[in-house]
Amino acid sequence: MFYKKSIFLLLLICLNCIGRAQNQFDSLKSVWINPNLSDTTRLNALYQLTWEKYLFTYNDSGFYFAKLAYNFATEKGLKKQISDALILQGVCFAIRGNHFLALDYYQQSFKIREEINDQKGIGNCYNVIGLVYQNQNELGKAMDYFQKAISIFKSLKLKKELAAPFGNIAAIYKDQGKYKEAKAYTLEALKIQEEENDKRGISISLSMLGTIEIQEGNPAQGIEYIKRSLLLDEELSDNFLLARHFNNIGQIYETKGYYKEAKLWCARALEKASTSGNSVQEKSACNCLFKAYKSTGDHKKALEFYERMTVVSDSLNKSETIKKLQAIEFSNQMEVDSLARATELLEMKLANETLLQRKNTTRNILFGIGVILLILSASFYFRYKLVKQAKLGIEKEKVRSDNLLLNILPSEIAEELMNTGKSEARDFTSVTVLFTDFVGFTQLSEKLSAKELVEEISLCFEAFDEIVGKYGIEKIKTIGDSYMAAGGIPIPFADSVKNTVLAALEMQSFIANRSKHNAELGRPSFKMRVGINTGPLVAGIVGVKKFQYDIWGDTVNTASRIESSGEAGMVNIGDNTYQILKENKLFTFENRGKISAKGKGEMEMYYVHLANSTS
Repeated sequence: MFYKKSIFLLLLICLNCIGRAQNQFDSLKSVWINPNLSDTTRLNALYQLTWEKYLFTYNDSGFYFAKLAYNFATEKGLKKQISDALILQGVCFAIRGNHFLALDYYQQSFKIREEINDQKGIGNCYNVIGLVYQNQNELGKAMDYFQKAISIFKSLKLKKELAAPFGNIAAIYKDQGKYKEAKAYTLEALKIQEEENDKRGISISLSMLGTIEIQEGNPAQGIEYIKRSLLLDEELSDNFLLARHFNNIGQIYETKGYYKEAKLWCARALEKASTSGNSVQEKSACNCLFKAYKSTGDHKKALEFYERMTVVSDSLNKSETIKKLQAIEFSNQMEVDSLARATELLEMKLANETLLQRKNTTRNILFGIGVILLILSASFYFRYKLVKQAKLGIEKEKVRSDNLLLNILPSEIAEELMNTGKSEARDFTSVTVLFTDFVGFTQLSEKLSAKELVEEISLCFEAFDEIVGKYGIEKIKTIGDSYMAAGGIPIPFADSVKNTVLAALEMQSFIANRSKHNAELGRPSFKMRVGINTGPLVAGIVGVKKFQYDIWGDTVNTASRIESSGEAGMVNIGDNTYQILKENKLFTFENRGKISAKGKGEMEMYYVHLANSTS
């Protein structure tokens, strides 16, 4: 009874805290948009807003603001803030399950920290790099990086920063079944987090303690820890953590055989995971729902969640899908007996406590009064919550629509649509257009199944998406097996021509490495042509339904002809692009002379290479 009252009081406190948190976010926004403040002050506010408000809850928006911070810091030449923004972008990709790309961003940040001798920043980089290795199950490397981070933080006497590597080491020990060591490191982290009032960190540590207690056979204590962490998640409106903790509760119910409750909690976990872009928890929730529906005989729903789990698993790691699913199923099955036994002991304990309570009339009366008060209080709370949810519903739908626009359109065009409801087509005097095309696509399609072909194309195009984002150029669209991008729109910038060529060279490098990897596995792979042209064009939104941002003009048509006139493995550029870059020391050029291009006649073309590589 005391525990239930405590939970309710904490819920009431949360209502006030949520309001204060929103005021804090509004204050951070005000700092960021205030041009009268210093650049570092504005960037620090944007960094904090991105980390606390968007990164774990609305991942797409989080990446947009992280990129905004990076661009602003780069423009102002603020190296420390550039490094901070790189970490933010890396975390975005880690949340999506793309640990390879996350590591690339972390390493870029690490180099900058070394350049400016930022020891605290180096320690933070060690910690996040360790997380990548931990997620790849390279625990020895992960532990080494965490210990390096701890060593730096201790030498600098940075107590607050020690909590993160302590918690990460605890997770490794927990997964290894070393519960005594895991609990010791978690309690060290929790002590620091409580001293610093780090609510998100406290929630993670409480959840970790809950999981450890359950695995050690103490479900009552474990569930209490997890419920305490849930209160903090609700207060922080943290969908990323809510997904993880809803999953923990749902899986306990599923293993116990309470399938109705398991469906409820795991469905909530799935909704939160989908909202925050947390693929790992989305997969876990689907697995829980699959088993719950299968156990209750609803095979249609079970198949639905199994298929969704397979899709999510494919996106996390296509080549290991079947193996991972089997490992999850086997692992969960092995835990069923121990968790069921633990929960039986809990039920016996609760039954004995109830029997003792019945012997005391006074306690019965107090208990009844307490229940009535709890019901009345809960009624008041849920009425308040319904009103609050109604107000938040509009804001939530707006955030979803805004995120959708940011995924479909360039951020500047999306903002224009959101602010004015329309976007006019614009003329540009100099845009660099990039086309790619896979060579022998038809022949390769005969060697691969439809699923394998689509997966291979998808993997390549996902990599291209990351590359064009890295160089600040705009993806326009894909047409079958062709990929189209442009540098210098919707906002022209000085290095757009150079960056477009660098992106093309990195795309070819990716395809070459992918071909080598496939060859080692005895699988066929793509070869690719790339063509680039620079010149004037028109850009704007096409249509009013399923609209997209597109480009038109002779520059676009010429880029397509340059691509088809090139060779596999090469980046072929037109004379307009060459004239802009010919003095740039980053590149070397191979003059191909005048090449006949369909519909264009003879044109000067050049193969371009990085100056420090061989052609």
